[in-house]
Amino acid sequence: MHYGTDMKDWWTKGIPLKIRQYCTNRWEASNREGEEEQKLLLINYIEICHNNWELFKDVISLGASDKSNKKEMTKWIRALNEIRNQVAHPTRGVLTTKQVSDVNELHSKVMEHFPRNVATS
Repeated sequence: MHYGTDMKDWWTKGIPLKIRQYCTNRWEASNREGEEEQKLLLINYIEICHNNWELFKDVISLGASDKSNKKEMTKWIRALNEIRNQVAHPTRGVLTTKQVSDVNELHSKVMEHFPRNVATS
């Protein structure tokens, strides 16, 4: 593993400080329920990927040939986050047919590029 085998090493070395601080504040506000990393938001993964690009570029780009443009390769996360927010907050309206189609297409790509069962030792 890139940062060692201890999960806290990943948390402190792989997650940017401002994201860790944000998660810790949310964790404290919830009376320390669960773990700090459970307070990550979908949108946080963009910055995490950007800061660890060499680790994530091959899978996060979902098969794109040019993996050099981090912003372009992670825009699908931002789009998915917008759809997630719309679904989580119904006052923002229902999804369009195109949004549903986009999520279905994204699901297919994710299933292609992310392993379903990762063996752990």
